[in-house]
Amino acid sequence: MLFEAASPMSLAVFRPVYEHLRRDPRIEFWFTTSDDSWHADHIFGAAGITDHVMTPDALRWRRFDAYINTDFWNMTWLPRSARRIHLFHGVAGKYGLDAPVRIAPVVATFDRLLFPNRDRLVRYIEAGLIDVDSAQGALVGYPKVDCLVDGSLDRRAIQTSLGLDPSAPTVLYAPTWSPYSSLSSMGDDIIRALARMDVNVIVKLHDRSYDAAARASGGIDWRAHLGQLCHDYRVHFAEDPDASPYLFVADAIVTDHSS
Repeated sequence: MLFEAASPMSLAVFRPVYEHLRRDPRIEFWFTTSDDSWHADHIFGAAGITDHVMTPDALRWRRFDAYINTDFWNMTWLPRSARRIHLFHGVAGKYGLDAPVRIAPVVATFDRLLFPNRDRLVRYIEAGLIDVDSAQGALVGYPKVDCLVDGSLDRRAIQTSLGLDPSAPTVLYAPTWSPYSSLSSMGDDIIRALARMDVNVIVKLHDRSYDAAARASGGIDWRAHLGQLCHDYRVHFAEDPDASPYLFVADAIVTDHSS
């Protein structure tokens, strides 16, 4: 099975599925990325995955039984037959993703679409992207957040690791990417306002805010900028691509569309 990540967050979305399937000795996993914003070492190496990581060119002529990704863009097209599986990386409907009819040919290339909720499944059916009687669409939920309810996370341990005061409420600021998000228009003011409250504050950016492209970050080095701002205001600047532990310890979240 080949898994392709478009960003570090892609791997965080797939990770629960991978951890379950990797115990099956019949399955051998390979990993790749064709996104220019991240090197494979940054995505997979940082997560402890160093074996079977290859460039798209190096694996293009290998045979795989299945290919899975979390993004309809930035994907590797394998010339040899492989079952194609899509695991949605979120539920926001920006770019028309609630029913992306403009990329219907791309959607049609997937043998299975693993839907996170019934609303999106119904929208795909109503838009004619999948057949209501077909097995192409499967309602599976969102495995990435299973850890919020399955008892696997330890709230106190996470609070300690992040240096949070367990006696105070915790607020998570998690803006989406793009120069038009709250991060660009008022992010600094939001962080300062939260920091003046008697609460713990966590700032967690979308992966794409670290993308140097103007359409993603607005040309701002948010890691450097917010790293300093959060340090000055004693705010925790979260850099783990998996937001689940931060959500687990948060009592409230300040966000905008599609974060």
